Amino acid sequence: KELSKDGYNTSSNIPSSSVLDFKDKNLSSLDKEQLEEIARLYYQGNTVVGIEKNVSKAFEAWALASDLGSIEAKYSRAMCLREGVGVEQNSELAFAEIIILAETNNYNLAHYTAALMLLQGEGVATDEKRAFKHFHEAAKGGVQPALYNMGNCFAFGRGVEKDEEKAFRCYEAAAEAGDPSAKFTLGTWYFSGKGNIPRDTLKAFQLQSEAANEGHPAAMFNMGAMYMSGSVESIEKDLNKARQWFEKAAEANIIEAAINLGNMYREGYGVEKDLMKAFNIFHQYSNRNDICKELAAIVKKEIDSNL
Repeated sequence: KELSKDGYNTSSNIPSSSVLDFKDKNLSSLDKEQLEEIARLYYQGNTVVGIEKNVSKAFEAWALASDLGSIEAKYSRAMCLREGVGVEQNSELAFAEIIILAETNNYNLAHYTAALMLLQGEGVATDEKRAFKHFHEAAKGGVQPALYNMGNCFAFGRGVEKDEEKAFRCYEAAAEAGDPSAKFTLGTWYFSGKGNIPRDTLKAFQLQSEAANEGHPAAMFNMGAMYMSGSVESIEKDLNKARQWFEKAAEANIIEAAINLGNMYREGYGVEKDLMKAFNIFHQYSNRNDICKELAAIVKKEIDSNL
């Protein structure tokens, strides 16, 4: 089964032709497969079949499918409890249900979520060794982010002895599998030569570029920084591209990108000088960052002095 980005069982977003035959029936009259499909439709909403998004109904359908033995529905029901979607949040009950799916049913996604909850102490006491074990099981089952998280455990010695060589191998494998976070982290290691790997700024740039183009906010910032500094061999300094990447990173709430972008407009560095635009950028983030607040006040004075 495919899952949405937030972990719920959503399968295909194309409803079966038979859904019109049962979509208006009482949920308690549906079989397991029908309940799984109607839950997905209620969770996402689907105008094609005339079903409006209703997460409470989705939870109800997943709960009924769970009672009929659907493993996927049990997982989605537990995720609803974890996040408070369609039902009151209950992290303890969510973990209790997820750990059963992991340890009794060997459900790969449950291994991964159990690991996250154990690592964070969410609904259960923090247990890093147990978390690593479940990351490992999830990775064996093909859950892509689990391999990246194993790398983090090795890199920081969480639940396992610190080992940068093993961390690197995990990041490398996860990056090859397409994980943007692994590409970002591996890129920072190549840039600095961490983990006894030869420093390779071009390889770092390539990995950061892939991660940024896949939507990784910190990688977007790094792309802007590398284009601004011209610090990568064979990659020319390009302030226009730096601005573009800082804009994307700022939109993704990377404060440092907003500061760099605002300063570019304040100083006319690679762009036409525009104090009002600089002020607007700093002001937008001033409630979340003291530096932006201070810069907004400074630029406001500069604008007033020019009147």
